[in-house]
Amino acid sequence: MILFSCSNPISEVDSEQEVRNTFNEFVEAYKRLDIVAVLSHLSPENGFMMLQTNHLEGEEITTYFVESISQTLAFEFVEITNLEIHMMSEEIAVLRCNFSEKYILKNGGVYHFEGASLYVFQKIASAWKIVHLAGAVKN
Repeated sequence: MILFSCSNPISEVDSEQEVRNTFNEFVEAYKRLDIVAVLSHLSPENGFMMLQTNHLEGEEITTYFVESISQTLAFEFVEITNLEIHMMSEEIAVLRCNFSEKYILKNGGVYHFEGASLYVFQKIASAWKIVHLAGAVKN
């Protein structure tokens, strides 16, 4: 006999929406080049990040975002498509999406990237935080 084998769909839907909201806030903060808001969505002490061949942990993650944003003049656009969220438990969620972004650096460089990203969110002290980020660029 199995008791309580079904999860509560209302709770899962609510949690999924919370993760989606947190992700959207993170993307909007990044587009605004708001480093304080970007960092508020990360939990470097609990995770790590992989971008292409770079493996970053702890303070390296903070340094990466501070340097990246400080060198950026503006984002022309950031487009997120094919976003999917999978709730792995009440405290862990996986979000995958495709992205296209074009930004201008302060030195005049213009970059356009397209690719796919995978985020792992963990609920820490009642807030969803990004504990893992992996991205791959097509071009």
